Parts: sequence; C-alpha cells; structure tokens
Amino acid sequence: MRATKAAGRSVVWATDDPMHGNTLKASTGYKTRPFDRILSEVKTLHRGGRGRGSPPRR
Repeated sequence: MRATKAAGRSVVWATDDPMHGNTLKASTGYKTRPFDRILSEVKTLHRGGRGRGSPPRR
C-alpha cells in the first residue's frame, strides 16, 4: 500500500471470500471457520488500510 501510494497510483484493493482457505474440518466432515477468526481478519484489514491512508470500503 505504501509503495503504491508513493508511486502516485490509484488502485482498488479487493478481498476475496473470508471463508476461502484457513478452514477447520468439523466432526461432521464439513469445512468450517470460527467466526472470531473471520472477524479478526476483517478488523486487521481495516486497521492496516486506515493506517496507510487507504481504508477498505464496500
């Protein structure tokens, strides 16, 4: 983000499905992901972007 901003570029930062990857296998055999992990990733993304002058938007 810093290098892109320093280069004077304007880009769109996009994220993929938060459930993609990093899953756990439940006893039922289904892939799952604890909500607290998803929420933590979203909060980290927002803090990181905001701190670099590029806050995530929807």
